[in-house]
Amino acid sequence: LAPAGEAAGLPDLRDTPWLAALAWVLLVLALAGPRIERQADVIPASGRDIVLALDLSGSMEQQDFILDGQPVSRLDAVKQTARAFVAGRTGDRIGLVIFGGRAYVAAPLTYDMGAVVQAIDEAQIGISGRGTAIADGLGLAIRRLDGSEAPSRVVVLLSDGVDTSGSVPAIEAARLAAAHGLRVHTIALG
Repeated sequence: LAPAGEAAGLPDLRDTPWLAALAWVLLVLALAGPRIERQADVIPASGRDIVLALDLSGSMEQQDFILDGQPVSRLDAVKQTARAFVAGRTGDRIGLVIFGGRAYVAAPLTYDMGAVVQAIDEAQIGISGRGTAIADGLGLAIRRLDGSEAPSRVVVLLSDGVDTSGSVPAIEAARLAAAHGLRVHTIALG
């Protein structure tokens, strides 16, 4: 190895024992896995669990809103409102349910507002079908909150339409929410 090292222009470690000792010490330190402990940020919990139920049906493509002087779709208007709402929540857990013809959990209840905003940004019309299954979206939001022990449990329903596809009428889902002690706030658009 010594001739190969010399050919490459590297010093012979036999001539510099302190360099070998330093390399050994640095290797041992690296294997020890040193870390700097940082204090975690403490976010005061407000005790609210909130699930946003976002309509992604085909009718949300309708461009009948104006934002910054430009016509935008109902979905774009709702996304901007939802982003602002989520950004303003500190200490709450937020989740996101999306629905069209079917309902899916896009973000579980979390304190990570960045993850919820990302899920809002990624929501696209048609990803869950083009119908409007309001009751399915509301029902899934209720299920996400059912095991929560938070003193305040809220569903915010963001939709532009009438329940056109789904297995249960929306009024039944609303009654179920009331029976579970949940508040449902509806933001209707269009």
